[in-house]
Amino acid sequence: MAAFFSWRDKTSPDIDKWKARNLAYTFNGVASNKAFWVFSAASAYKPGKNIAGDRFLLKMEFDEAGTQAILLPDNHIYTEDNFNAGGARFLGEAKHPRQVIVKNNEVGAYGIGAMIRSLLIIQTLAPASKAEVVAALGISSVEMNWTNKWP
Repeated sequence: MAAFFSWRDKTSPDIDKWKARNLAYTFNGVASNKAFWVFSAASAYKPGKNIAGDRFLLKMEFDEAGTQAILLPDNHIYTEDNFNAGGARFLGEAKHPRQVIVKNNEVGAYGIGAMIRSLLIIQTLAPASKAEVVAALGISSVEMNWTNKWP
């Protein structure tokens, strides 16, 4: 079972839903079809420890079918080299609810479409451990002088 992680806003209106193992995503106060962005534990994505100022690291694990749905290339739509400009087939985060968006510029990051999200069987959805935060940031445990927990 692969672990996925997501840096989430400490003031998000979705925190209670996440505690109930629901990958909800609210944008401007409304439930959104935008992708829910996660990255794999092996990802090269290292945002720097300043991200932890207003965010916490959420860990999620899915059943094998869910993990495969995220990782299976047949489910992927690629953003090409420039995420903001979008790729030839990429129409925007909310326009691909049945797909997983893959950013070429952030290897290991996956934007889970709303319909796929609703089908995932979540086995773990909780704040990441200190060791996982340290690994996700690429820092030493001495540098982590905060606690990663539910806000």
